[in-house]
Amino acid sequence: MDTFSVDYAKNGGSLGFGFLAEEYAYVIFDFFLVFVMHVVLGFRISYLRGKLHVDAPTVVSDTSHTFNVAERVHQNTLENAQFFFVSAAIGGIRHPILAAVFGFIWIICRVVYVVGYTIHQKYRLIGFLATLVTNLCLFGLMFSTAAGLLNWW
Repeated sequence: MDTFSVDYAKNGGSLGFGFLAEEYAYVIFDFFLVFVMHVVLGFRISYLRGKLHVDAPTVVSDTSHTFNVAERVHQNTLENAQFFFVSAAIGGIRHPILAAVFGFIWIICRVVYVVGYTIHQKYRLIGFLATLVTNLCLFGLMFSTAAGLLNWW
């Protein structure tokens, strides 16, 4: 559905967001799930700090590989989240369902990354590559939104 040419005020659109399709709510739910994931990862760091006696603001422990892995997983997820949020938010304007689906897949990929890296460093590659592919799909949706605004297609 081309959300740019549909007048949601005439067609029963909700909340007065005019240019956003109702399905954009699914993208927002993905954002909520990513927020929950970040909170869980943050609590995990706090828990490990206490359990392993790693005082804040230490980011890299000299004594605990377990803490270092958990901290790296959290940092990497934070580093990747910025690309996810921007591309899903913009791509979802024109393609809300696809952006929501790729967003949910992105979340699953990050969980695979977290679990894989926690088991052994070499297992993080599956989650990393899957996240990369999902990011590229979201970048494509973002480009499509920009192209649609410029009437390229």
